[in-house]
Amino acid sequence: MRELFIYFTVTDVALVFACAFALVAIATKISAFFANVIPTSNIFLTILNSILGNMYFVLTTITALLATYKPDFFSSIKGAQEIGMFFMIIFMVVIAVPASIPEILKNAPLLFVFCGIMVLMNMLVSFIGAYLYTIFYPIKTPCYLMLAGSFLY
Repeated sequence: MRELFIYFTVTDVALVFACAFALVAIATKISAFFANVIPTSNIFLTILNSILGNMYFVLTTITALLATYKPDFFSSIKGAQEIGMFFMIIFMVVIAVPASIPEILKNAPLLFVFCGIMVLMNMLVSFIGAYLYTIFYPIKTPCYLMLAGSFLY
C-alpha cells in the first residue's frame, strides 16, 4: 500500500524537472531530425513523417521505453507522481478555462451528456476496483471529485 504522505526534498524535485527537461529536449531533437530527413513525396512517407516528426509521439515513446527498461531509476525518484499530478491538473485547468458551459449546452448538449457518462463510469470503475483490491488512492480521489465538481459547475 502506498503511504499517504510522501516526503521529498528539493533535490528530488530538481531531479524530476531535470529528467523532464532532458526527455523533452531529446524528443524535440529526434522529432525535428525525422521531420527534416523523411521526405513527403508519397503518402506512406508523409504518414511516416507526420508520426515520427511529431514531438509528442516521440516524447511518449521515449518515456515509455525508459520507464520500461530502467524501472529502478524512475521508480526511485521521490515525488514524481505528485509533481506530475499537479502539472496534469494545471494542464486540465488551462484547457478548460476558455470553455463555456452554456455554449456547450446550446451547441452540443449530447457532448455534455457523453462527458458526464465518461466521468461517472471512470469514477465507478476506479472506486469499485480500489475497493475490491483494497487500493488507497490519496491523490486520485480528490482529482475525481474536482472533475465531477467542475462537470456539475
